Amino acid sequence: MEKKTIGLLFIIVVLLLFSGCSNGKQAKIKTIDHVDTGVLRKSAGTYVGDASKDMEIIRHLAGGETLKTIDLTGQSMKIIYGHKEGGVFSEEEINEYWFNGDRALKNFYFNGIYLTAACSQCKGLQLSGK
Repeated sequence: MEKKTIGLLFIIVVLLLFSGCSNGKQAKIKTIDHVDTGVLRKSAGTYVGDASKDMEIIRHLAGGETLKTIDLTGQSMKIIYGHKEGGVFSEEEINEYWFNGDRALKNFYFNGIYLTAACSQCKGLQLSGK
């Protein structure tokens, strides 16, 4: 009986180690339904030139995990979403996310509204994917 208990405990520990140390991609690209608007409200009034705060806002928006580049020239923002070498998501996963029906259009509208609300002095906003 004692050997069975020790064997069962050993199997459970091994399974826990493998599941805890797995390198499976459990990260998901955020959709509009999963955006935490409370975090975004705290960012209201952010200055367009503050790159770290601007990037933080963008990463909390729909598809923010796929941010490729951001250009903060003057008082405008140019945001490009896409695949980055060495990124968490493959190019196929990003393409599947962005080109699933009209998701890109909905996300761009949603993100644009929140970005203009959070960065009210922003004179221009361009969102695109590459």
